[in-house]
Parts: sequence; structure tokens; C-alpha cells
Amino acid sequence: AKGAKALAAHMSDAGAIVVNLVPLSGDEMRSLSEGLRRVRGMTCIRLVREARGGGLPVRVTKALESRDLVSVVSAKARASSHTPGATANRSHEDVLPLLGQRVAEHVSRSKSLLEIEIGVDFGPAVMGKLGHAIASSESLRRVSFRDSEMGDASFSSLVDGIRKNDALREIDLSGCALTDTSDAAVASVVRARAGRRAVEAWETNLRRYSPSPGKGGGRNAEAGKKSSFSSTEPETPHLGLARLELSYNDFTSTTVETLCHALRQDNELAHLGLRGNRLSDQDASRLGKAMRTHGTLSTISLCQSRLGGADLGVLKATERLAGVDLVAGVGNNSAKDSPVSTSCEKNTEKDKNARETKKDVYMDMEW
Repeated sequence: AKGAKALAAHMSDAGAIVVNLVPLSGDEMRSLSEGLRRVRGMTCIRLVREARGGGLPVRVTKALESRDLVSVVSAKARASSHTPGATANRSHEDVLPLLGQRVAEHVSRSKSLLEIEIGVDFGPAVMGKLGHAIASSESLRRVSFRDSEMGDASFSSLVDGIRKNDALREIDLSGCALTDTSDAAVASVVRARAGRRAVEAWETNLRRYSPSPGKGGGRNAEAGKKSSFSSTEPETPHLGLARLELSYNDFTSTTVETLCHALRQDNELAHLGLRGNRLSDQDASRLGKAMRTHGTLSTISLCQSRLGGADLGVLKATERLAGVDLVAGVGNNSAKDSPVSTSCEKNTEKDKNARETKKDVYMDMEW
């Protein structure tokens, strides 16, 4: 979009937007903020900071993209405009809180938004509002704050909302400048979901409990029949958090230990990203041990560790049989043909499969 008015016009008809905030002037960022108030039916919002022309990543050049760059871009925007508006001479720092507030409002009211990616830090106060909006959203499935460099303070304001939304399938916190100060907060995202699953299972069992219809007669008997009927209803499978990205932060063995404790209570996570942190071979061994007892975790990325002497790749888990042949029960033909015998044989084979299936974990260096 060329200019603030054109950007606002495009926003009105958009079903999804991807905006690079680096070249925008303060006026254009304000128009983007106001445009978010009018749009309806949007499924994806991505506000990123990317260097143009194949330059260095934003996390490397953040110092070059501060007030000096913003002032140059704003000056060019004002020079090309014939009608200076009330927002002239505003910088990114002036407009970012407003943009964050508008994003939070849109997330809170939207019924169609599936994904948001915010590559900038709005500050602890606005991040808290955004977290509250994420918690109340029923449509969101992916949230990303990749390369936002928000730090521990903003994350502590945001994490409560992420923790409360158990419909999220993917959470990306890579490049958020997080340290071991946030280890408990990060682990709580995994642990809180596992706790809620346990409570939901307990409540479901209570609802499905069927009292004996023989006692009390009449009304109690009918209630028992209804309860027995409800116990045959199929359960709806729940899809929980499958991917958690924590790469390119400043985590050490302290966070690894906290995560391992949280993984013992989880049975949903499939991928854990820990690239570019300060992790050792001992940390990799500890995570590998946690993978062996985890039901679904298949990959943990540990590449590009910033700890001296550590040469890590990707931990991968594969399932195998223990090598014991599964032998069906032996008996006469009449026994095999009977329903009771067949059912017992199936249960025996199922138990053997459960016992004989093991998980191997290895380090893949070809990443």
C-alpha cells in the first residue's frame, strides 16, 4: 500500500494481512491501527519486522532500526505528503501502544481469527491486554511472537492469557529474548493444560457414572437407565498443544530441568524447539530421557547451541517392538470359535503390544 490512506483502504477488504512494520511511518502505523477496528471476518494477522533487500535478520540489526531509522522514514513520508495530518512527526514508539491495543480488541471480538503473529514488543501493559484477548478467543489455533524480543517483563504479562486458552495448537516464542527468569512461566503453559485435561476427565467420569437401577425402583431405575445410555456416547477427541517453539532465546539447563518436570504431566506435545539456546550435551541427555516416557513427543530441536563445546542436532523418537513374537492362544476349534475365547485372545494381544512397544531416542546431526 502506498501511503496511509491506501493502506487503510486495503485493510477494509482483507481476509488476511501480512505487514512489515520496518518501513512504515508513524502515520501508516496509525492507519493500520484504525483499519483493524473496521475489518470483519479476518483469519490471519501477521505484523512482522523484516529487513528488506536480503539484509541481516531483524534480531541482528535491531539497533539500526531504532529511532534514527524511524525518523528518516517518517521524514520521507511527510515530504511526499501534500496534506500533513494530525499524526505527523510520530515515531514507532509513539504509535506501537495504539497498534497493540487495536490488535487486542480485534482478537477479542473476532470469531474467525485462526492465527496471529506479532513480531514486535508492545510493552508489558499492552501485552497484558493482548494476553487477556487471547484467553477469551475461541477461534485462535496459532499464536506467534517470533523475533519480537519482548523480554521477560512483557512475557510475564502475556503468558497468563496463553496459558488459559487450551484450544491453541501452536505457540511460537522464538527470538523473544527470554531467559531462565521465565522458566516457570514457560513450563506452566504445558503444565496448566495437563491439569485441565485431568479435571475434564474427572468431571466426565462423574457425569457418566450410572447408579444401580435395581435399588430405589421407579424414578431411580429410570435415571439409572438414562445414565447407562449416556455412557455409550462416543467421546469427542480433543486436540491440544502440538508445537511449542522456544528457539533463539537465552535458556540454560535451569529451564531444561523445569521443562522436563512439566513434560511428565503432558501427553499432547509433538514438537519442542530449543535451537540457538545455551544448552549442553547433558541437557540433551536429560531431554532424551523425558522423550522416552512421553506419549507423543517425537522431535526436540537443539541445533546451534551457543554453549561452547556443545555439538547438538535434533532429538528424534521412534517406536519399535521389543522383538518378542506375538503368539495367539492355543486351544481346540470350538474354543477358538467361541466369542469369549476370541475376545480374550484380542485383549491378550493388545496387552502384549502395549508391553512390547518401546521408544528409542537418537540425535540426528543431519539438520
